[in-house]
Amino acid sequence: MSFEAQEAMLAPVEAWVRQTLDQAGSTTHGWLHTERVRRHIRLLARAEGVDPLLAELAALLHDVGRSQAGPESEQRIHFMRAFVTQARQELIQDD
Repeated sequence: MSFEAQEAMLAPVEAWVRQTLDQAGSTTHGWLHTERVRRHIRLLARAEGVDPLLAELAALLHDVGRSQAGPESEQRIHFMRAFVTQARQELIQDD
């Protein structure tokens, strides 16, 4: 998958994660922290030969579930499952 295709696939996740973390209002595990983790994971994924899309997805989502359980958490789980399902389908089509 090209870098441009990967960026296009991650764009809605990035927007959603950013909005979710901004709404949570955490100063330690907010968007800036996630962006730092994302930059580090890009380097680590290349160095270790890990799938860059999955690594970056993990970096983006790693703090999303830190909120209280409830309907919002269920919506997040649904969103993540839908994204992963779509990503799998697109990867299969690319092969």
